[in-house]
Amino acid sequence: MANIIGELRVVYTELSGEVAAYDLVNWREGGLFITGYTYDGFRPFLRERINHYYVKPDPFDICTSAPLTPLKPPKPPKTIPVVVFTGFAKADKARLVAQAKEAGLTTSSNRAVSGNTDCLVCGPKAGPAKLKKAEELGVVVVNETEFQKLLETGELLVSD
Repeated sequence: MANIIGELRVVYTELSGEVAAYDLVNWREGGLFITGYTYDGFRPFLRERINHYYVKPDPFDICTSAPLTPLKPPKPPKTIPVVVFTGFAKADKARLVAQAKEAGLTTSSNRAVSGNTDCLVCGPKAGPAKLKKAEELGVVVVNETEFQKLLETGELLVSD
């Protein structure tokens, strides 16, 4: 998936229940998430917690005078997110797969990143080919610490 040029305004319910609005640039839609850059850096937004989102008109386009344009409603999320692990020792990967399954996530048995992958969890020996493929497909890429936070809180916080 290619990045979308322009801005997107997202009204989002945080894990705490607080509702906040975010302006995203360089955003993309993919799987369970809409991702983009806010003023604080890169951030994924879980589709099921997005209340509304709108494309903001380009302020330099003199032909556009319309207000915010609603996008079509997000597709209903898949019921079970698909996670792929890469770059981990066998024992560490087995532990992480077990934790993911216990949390109700699906793990990919073929270890390939595809359009069905929602999250790529990278260990210290993650290869550049999988990272590039994940980026091309708009898959959220996290490290083990970020994945553990996801399991603990349900919130996916990604550092850029």
